[in-house]
This record gives sequence, structure tokens and C-alpha cells, in this order.
Amino acid sequence: MARLKARALQRQPLPRRDPNVYVMTSNGFEKAIDVERRRR
Repeated sequence: MARLKARALQRQPLPRRDPNVYVMTSNGFEKAIDVERRRR
């Protein structure tokens, strides 16, 4: 069910600053906020 939710979120262009937006990374689906924190 989490995958379907992530797909639905990917279809909608949502602001990346939203903590509930998931992004597809090499590790799988992760929250955009966690990805941004790792980059810094």
C-alpha cells in the first residue's frame, strides 16, 4: 500500500519541502526531507 501511495505522490507535482513527499532513491523510497538532510 505504501508503494501505491508513493506512486500517487510522484504523479502530483508537490513542493519538495513537504515532509510527507517521497522520492525514489538508490535505497528505495525515502522522504524528501531525509534526502535533503543527507546532502548537506
